[in-house]
Amino acid sequence: MSAERIVRWGVMGAGAIAGKVTPQIAAAPTSRLRAVASRDGSRAEAFAKEHGAERAYGSYDDLLADPDVDAVYIATPNGLHGEHAIAAARAGKHVLCEKPMAATAGEVEEIFNAAEEAGVVMMEAFMYRFHPLMREVLRRVRDGEIGCVGLIRSSFCFDIGDKPENIRLSRGLQGGAIMDIGCYCVNFSRAVTGEEPDRVSASAYVGTYGVDEWTSGVLGFPGGAVASFSAAVRCAATSEAQIYGSAGMIDIPKPWLASEPQVAFTLKRKGEKEGETVVVSSPHNRYYCQTEAFNAAVLDGAPLLLTRDDALGNARVIERLHEAIGVKW
Repeated sequence: MSAERIVRWGVMGAGAIAGKVTPQIAAAPTSRLRAVASRDGSRAEAFAKEHGAERAYGSYDDLLADPDVDAVYIATPNGLHGEHAIAAARAGKHVLCEKPMAATAGEVEEIFNAAEEAGVVMMEAFMYRFHPLMREVLRRVRDGEIGCVGLIRSSFCFDIGDKPENIRLSRGLQGGAIMDIGCYCVNFSRAVTGEEPDRVSASAYVGTYGVDEWTSGVLGFPGGAVASFSAAVRCAATSEAQIYGSAGMIDIPKPWLASEPQVAFTLKRKGEKEGETVVVSSPHNRYYCQTEAFNAAVLDGAPLLLTRDDALGNARVIERLHEAIGVKW
């Protein structure tokens, strides 16, 4: 670790998601963007130039061998997360791993075991959980403002078209709607209830690519709440969330993509027609908030919002959803 009060970052992967997250890592006052790596050296160099990284590597191993890198953000395809997270931990790097961390709970266990053995911070990157919007929604639920939660509905859908080259349609890289975006709905439902589901079911369209292109699932929780969700990478449906309780409901138009300086949700108490529009202001977007929280854990030992248990809980549900739709890795 640098003697300065900063975390020196390396980025593994130079794709679209890295292009969104990297500028926010660089913008945080406790960060320095040290290096980026890609299997394509020229792509790494172009990415480093664009985002102001000090070094570019055409090999992930070379980045992990850099003594001036304290932490890595893993932005490689889903099917490589486990391999890369374990390698980074064993190299002594703190790890922020893009969601989902892995397709199975067994692999998540291996990742966190490697991190604990190395004494490094390991966290799954569900960025939406760090934005003040979601923190305020969950606070209102915990404070009982809508009473006992009964129904949760969420969706995260878009249509990428018929693009075989897209990693979301790659079975070998563990693509599919559940892995790419359905994992958000699972994480959200678990966060709202504070429980792990004891009943999981799902139905999906699995096309010629061997992954689910759209899926609907239902999670039943021990306390009585039932969560339904839809996720799609080839169906242009909505992306929203609602929570219904015994004393009211919450409607969140943009649960996953809160980036504007001001975002809002509606809280409608029982008997109200219009409800209360709750405006949440934040000077920073979800990726910046996530980076600051991670840096605090590395520099000051601050508690992680997303823990080993949370990552394991999500992976267990993902496994059961894949079993329900007949997709096995």
